[in-house]
Amino acid sequence: MRIPDILSPQSETANKLPKVPCIISLLGLLLLITLCVSCSNGPSSSFYIRERVEDLKRQTAPSDASVRETAGIAPKGQSVSAQWEFDTSGGDYLDWVKKRLQSSYALESAGEARLIFGKHLGGDYESVTIQTISTTESLHVKVTYVIFPD
Repeated sequence: MRIPDILSPQSETANKLPKVPCIISLLGLLLLITLCVSCSNGPSSSFYIRERVEDLKRQTAPSDASVRETAGIAPKGQSVSAQWEFDTSGGDYLDWVKKRLQSSYALESAGEARLIFGKHLGGDYESVTIQTISTTESLHVKVTYVIFPD
């Protein structure tokens, strides 16, 4: 038997050989699907981050807040952050927001004009920093949310 006969499609030996490119393609596709599913379900997925930011905006802005500035969600290295600013009538804002966030986050630092909250979730760490500046007519509030791998 000649070598070309062994490798010909009609050859019995050729039909028994695995289809290597097909198997590699199938394994690659399965790996891609697995990565997509695991990334989209994790806490650091873009859907989770968008939902978390919207929820935090509702929790940190009182009903009288007037929005000044909202920065979109921005990747920074391995972390992702979002920022928003608003003015409010002031009063006891820091006490008010502390009570609202303490059920979801641990208070890590508290000062006269700043609160820092944090939590570990699913291999990620989330941080919420609230800074206030008193003006003559209102209280200016800047909220920064950051999520990064543990």
